[in-house]
Amino acid sequence: QLRLEAMPRLESDLTVLRAELETERQTRIRAEQSAAVLAAQKTDLDSRVADASARADTLCEQLTAVRERADKLA
Repeated sequence: QLRLEAMPRLESDLTVLRAELETERQTRIRAEQSAAVLAAQKTDLDSRVADASARADTLCEQLTAVRERADKLA
């Protein structure tokens, strides 16, 4: 059985818990937003690395062809 004297204390505890819950909710939202931004950045960087790698392969092939021509001329 609950006594009326305990009600203000319980209401105070409930207010504190609600505030803590809201703080945790806001923290979770910020973390989820940061994770989404980082995932998008990772995708972009992965794409840029793939493009750079393809470009490097093309340049290596061109360099090899130029060296072969230079060797023939020498």
